Amino acid sequence: MDPPRPPATPNPSAPVSSVLICAWVPPDEENLVPELWRLYASPEDRITCLSIGQTVFELNQDFQGVVKVDDRLVLLGWKPDNDESDDGGMDSGDDADPDALWNIYFEIPVN
Repeated sequence: MDPPRPPATPNPSAPVSSVLICAWVPPDEENLVPELWRLYASPEDRITCLSIGQTVFELNQDFQGVVKVDDRLVLLGWKPDNDESDDGGMDSGDDADPDALWNIYFEIPVN
């Protein structure tokens, strides 16, 4: 039988496990915007707000969904073709499908 091994020493350069949390929060009484938090697992046990809510709110778009693709989050939304508001550089296109669930997106890098 082998003698018992001493406990492993934590490696400070090892990557810390974390999860990304996205929730819709109210910036005012009439709207909801996505906000992101990163929850770091043990040994850190902490949560950090990524503070994207105000920036997304200022885009003045109707974002309704979110997906994670590789190292970025993609907010999905709807913009009617006849909407004359400032779109922050996002374009639903002149030939946008009127039956589409979403026709605009905004990418957020998350490393």
